[in-house]
Amino acid sequence: MKHFFRMLLWSALALWVSGCAVSNPFGSSEFVDGNLPRVSSIRTLPDVSSVAFEWNLINDPRIDGYYLYRKEVGASGDFERVGRIESRFGAHHVDRELKPGTTYLYKMSTYNKATGGVSPDSEVVEAKTIALEPLGFVQAMSGYPRKVKILWGPHNDPRVSGYVVEREESGKWKSVGKTDSRLLVEYLDMKLEDGKEYRYRVLAKTHEGALSTPSEVVSAVTKPKPPIVQGIVASVDIPKRIELSWEKSTQADVVNYKVYRAPWEKWNYSELTQTQGETSYVDNIDGDGKEYYYKVSAIDVDGIESLLQESPIYGTTLKLPATPVMEYARIENGQVVLRWAPTDDRSVEYVVYKSDGWFMPKTERFVGIKDVNFYDREIIPGKKYYYSVAAVDRHGLESKRSNEVVLLLPQEAR
Repeated sequence: MKHFFRMLLWSALALWVSGCAVSNPFGSSEFVDGNLPRVSSIRTLPDVSSVAFEWNLINDPRIDGYYLYRKEVGASGDFERVGRIESRFGAHHVDRELKPGTTYLYKMSTYNKATGGVSPDSEVVEAKTIALEPLGFVQAMSGYPRKVKILWGPHNDPRVSGYVVEREESGKWKSVGKTDSRLLVEYLDMKLEDGKEYRYRVLAKTHEGALSTPSEVVSAVTKPKPPIVQGIVASVDIPKRIELSWEKSTQADVVNYKVYRAPWEKWNYSELTQTQGETSYVDNIDGDGKEYYYKVSAIDVDGIESLLQESPIYGTTLKLPATPVMEYARIENGQVVLRWAPTDDRSVEYVVYKSDGWFMPKTERFVGIKDVNFYDREIIPGKKYYYSVAAVDRHGLESKRSNEVVLLLPQEAR
């Protein structure tokens, strides 16, 4: 009995093999069944990104539908199943999302769901999608502040529903914008760098998302920065302030200037002020000999700011006069005699300080001294006095005091 069933199994397998062409009978549930009818008379109608198919209807209950296979001409690999028509009564299909202007090869087969069998392939047909012509006119406009305006003519194909604008970046093309109408033929590329050249191309796009061949490449340059401000001058001889001035920009549409200041030459610059077109500024400073470094930029009507100077301009408030040097300090004939040497040509008068001690002293200040000598008879024998001198310039700036000298009139002197 076992022998009988084994023979029956081998007979069934032989009968199945005799009616089939099997490519991989054990690795797939799908096999070629030579008894299933083949598809014939396939007609194609290409569009830009799709191909429509029509074939002779096969009204045969052994089949449940049709498979469509595709291969791009010139591409490696075998045919790929790209469509399934789930009724034997169907006779039309559309293969979508194809590349424009590309040739494809197609073939079809019928199938039976119950057995997993497919018919032998139909004849291979060829179909080439329609290529969208590139735009004939494209222009990029220069001189816009931080933007480029791209213009083009409307595409003459009514299937076009909009456009894609691409910009070249590091040798590669990147989409930067799009429009959604065949008649909307303008795009502004924003937030660009100043004075830089940019390259563009435009592609037409259909309702199905198919793109045309890129247009010719056009380029434009954004509006440059204003020229660097020249002729900056900063004062070094005015008390309590630094006066700045610079040359008017040669660019006609410059409307403003920014002044930057730093306490160090190389770094830490911060914005000090903005003028309203004036080419000067007074930096009021509460201090003598205060040193700062300055840079100035120009700003045009579009808000574009020039570069700053590579080297800053040095300015300082007027320094205090140099301290006189006490040369002579004696008590002669019952009076104090002081003499000092001038150390600064700016000195126009002197101040002498007199103190009667170091702990909570009484200090007197003698001003308006035009000479370099001072005499003091108001001294008490046996008491120490401390003297120092300072120089004063024409602005009223007073130098630091000289070193103190200590004088004592002996008791027996009177």
